[in-house]
Amino acid sequence: MRRGGASKRRDESEPQIIEALRKVGAFVQQCHGDRAPDLIVRLGGKWLPIECKSAKGRIRKGQGEYPIARTPAEALALFGIRL
Repeated sequence: MRRGGASKRRDESEPQIIEALRKVGAFVQQCHGDRAPDLIVRLGGKWLPIECKSAKGRIRKGQGEYPIARTPAEALALFGIRL
C-alpha cells in the first residue's frame, strides 16, 4: 500500500520520455501530487502538462484530463515532432 505523494512510483517510460524531450531543447519539470500531471514541459513557447504511462499502464481517475505519452515518440508528437 502506498501512502502520500512522497512514495509515488514513477512510470517506467518516464526517464526515456524526459531524455527525448530534453534532447530537442525542452524544459521538463517533474510534478508530484494528487491529480497533478507527471511532467510540465515547455518547448518552442508551448507549455503542456503530460501524463507518462508505461505500455500497459492504466489511466486513473483525474489523469485522463492530461495528454498521455507512453513512448518518447508520443511525447514528441504532442509538440508536432515526428521521428
